[in-house]
Amino acid sequence: MIRVAFYKGKRSGWRGFWDRVIRTVSAGPYSHCELVFGPDPLLWASSIAAIGVHCDHNGEPDPAEWDVIYIDCEPDAVIDFLCQEVCSPYDWFGVIRFALPGFKESPKKWFCSEICAAALQVAGILPQNIKPHTLSPTGLYYALNPQLNKDKGGL
Repeated sequence: MIRVAFYKGKRSGWRGFWDRVIRTVSAGPYSHCELVFGPDPLLWASSIAAIGVHCDHNGEPDPAEWDVIYIDCEPDAVIDFLCQEVCSPYDWFGVIRFALPGFKESPKKWFCSEICAAALQVAGILPQNIKPHTLSPTGLYYALNPQLNKDKGGL
């Protein structure tokens, strides 16, 4: 079982500033996402604070701050992929590309929804025709919930 957690909480300071920027640019409620494994949660993501792809034990996502999607699949291939990418740098230009198109995709850098989407493709959860670098956290949420996406009229 894999869980994908989408951050909708409110923070202050520079993290809160970036949350607001990402939500505004992506026109959605989510500013960050992580993959969650196991009963003693192991969280995988790429973040500004960690300066790239990392694994952490932060406890269960608080439902007041996170929406969680449960995916029934074997996590081994996903974890193997994430282990290969651990310590890859954060993709600043990838995030900026949402507001200012023109920056090229970096195959060796990741932002949160990009690494999550790529890992879910490895597991066969997301189709290969989806380009992970085009998905914001909100875009990934709707890619995993196609009926919701249809109801909203697209990404």
